[in-house]
Amino acid sequence: MAGSKPAPSSSRTRPATCRFPHVSQAYLIERHVTALDGTPLSGIAALGVISLDATRASPPAIAPLVRGQWAIESLHWLRDTLYREDNSTVRTRSGPRATATLRNLAVGALHLAGRHDTTEAARWASRNMGRPFTILGLTSRSLLRPWATARKGQGRKLDSTRSDAR
Repeated sequence: MAGSKPAPSSSRTRPATCRFPHVSQAYLIERHVTALDGTPLSGIAALGVISLDATRASPPAIAPLVRGQWAIESLHWLRDTLYREDNSTVRTRSGPRATATLRNLAVGALHLAGRHDTTEAARWASRNMGRPFTILGLTSRSLLRPWATARKGQGRKLDSTRSDAR
């Protein structure tokens, strides 16, 4: 696929019969996906509402807001499909926030390591206990024996002027 680019969105002011008092505008965003040769593959229409009036949110101003919201939603979708977050029984105190943070750390570490195929990369990392440490830049050797990773001549030396050094 060559890509998908949202077409310019259109917006309309809220009709008087709308039952949602905080809605000021309704908008439509059309997205068309084409192949590399220009052949249309699909088209998607997304409807939405916004509380900002037309003077504060014109169609070009709405597009980045929608993109930002979808960036958040795509992370939630990834966490739910990859880690089954909605099925989690952790519901009290700081448990949900802590598990979401660990899942975000895992996704972010995979992306920083150059793996954007998150589902396959998470499976790859889970098959060997040392792989998550490798992704984070930590190795089992440096965790178990930190002195073993020091270079020659850079280790801790005893001060010969101290009384306990003999």
